[in-house]
Amino acid sequence: LHLLCACEAALLLVEEVQHLVRDLQQIDPHLPNIQTNIGLFHGNCLIGQWGSMEQLRFGSLSYDEARKLSGVAKAYNTQVVAHADVALGVRGCFRCNFLTNTDFGPCYILSARANSFELSPSP
Repeated sequence: LHLLCACEAALLLVEEVQHLVRDLQQIDPHLPNIQTNIGLFHGNCLIGQWGSMEQLRFGSLSYDEARKLSGVAKAYNTQVVAHADVALGVRGCFRCNFLTNTDFGPCYILSARANSFELSPSP
């Protein structure tokens, strides 16, 4: 269920940003477009603090994968990119088309709700 919610939230965010930009550009036509790039990753996550008392750091290890997927979305000029595990987890609910292979596996463009699963195979 959390994968479905994450995909729905990502697509709604993209839609809302597009509406906001349109509304703001009606007020000021010189405002630039905002490119929204979202990466969806599913897997184990390590979040917390590590290091010594002198140099304590907080972070997330799975955040890096999502950030990389967001970079893939930007590089391919698309808005929502999902890791293969996410695409497989939402089959039947969202349209997912193969985009490219990355160093952490294949990724797919998540574009819309779908009546039938359209996960195209990797080339």
